[in-house]
Amino acid sequence: MQTPCDISIAGHFGEFLQGQMGPTGDVVLISLPCPNLRVHLSRRAGEFAIMQSPQQILSADQIGTLFEQCNAKYDGHFQLSHDMPAGGGAGASTAARVAFLRMLAPDLTPEEIASACFQSEGAVDPLMFPNTRQYLWASRKGLVKDTFGPLPRGRIIGGFVPHSEHTDASDNNFADISDLVTKWAEIKTLDHLANLSTISAKRNLGLRQPGYDPSLDILAKTDALGIVIAHTGSARGFIFHEDAAPTNIVDILRDSNFTHIVDFTFGGAS
Repeated sequence: MQTPCDISIAGHFGEFLQGQMGPTGDVVLISLPCPNLRVHLSRRAGEFAIMQSPQQILSADQIGTLFEQCNAKYDGHFQLSHDMPAGGGAGASTAARVAFLRMLAPDLTPEEIASACFQSEGAVDPLMFPNTRQYLWASRKGLVKDTFGPLPRGRIIGGFVPHSEHTDASDNNFADISDLVTKWAEIKTLDHLANLSTISAKRNLGLRQPGYDPSLDILAKTDALGIVIAHTGSARGFIFHEDAAPTNIVDILRDSNFTHIVDFTFGGAS
């Protein structure tokens, strides 16, 4: 297969659910794919170099490990850029690894990419799999635990609050969400989805206590159905029906110091 010269990998916007499957079970999550937040990697002929902007996502050692995993030669000029803040909970580090692995070894399967990412970072998001299905993902193992069908169609408007928290692969300080996972398999309406996502957010915000978080206050003064958060990171989104959102929601978010505002839809049969 011809090696691609330009690759764009979509990130995610936090997780509908994240937590432990029982008090001592695996840390699992169900991501919210986000087409608006992407990592871009280009390769051009020239002396070997890797440029990253607007900030570094991967260290030189981490990138070197990816080259070694693919038995790839150190040649060409690489440019890595991204649309989301590092440490925001949008999957920047995993998306960057997926981009390099697909560029250096385009024959790898999603499972092989997941294994390579896991070996490289120890905690990985399921960005190497198609987002036409929802995955119950064991992030500290790099494994799909279950799959679910398409979600009800909805709309997210949100952004990033002013704190970041890079994922720590050894961090198991999450709430038990085994009951929410069971209910997730039965989702039929957007209201049901929003309710479960909000419960997961509240359980984990209360447990992790990152300081004042404006999400619940904003939820109380808008007609949002619920919230979705990055359970580690700063992404915060509000769930609406596709054609319904307050006209002043962006102003409300900016007044609460949200940055990188996003507005996108998810779910549906496509």
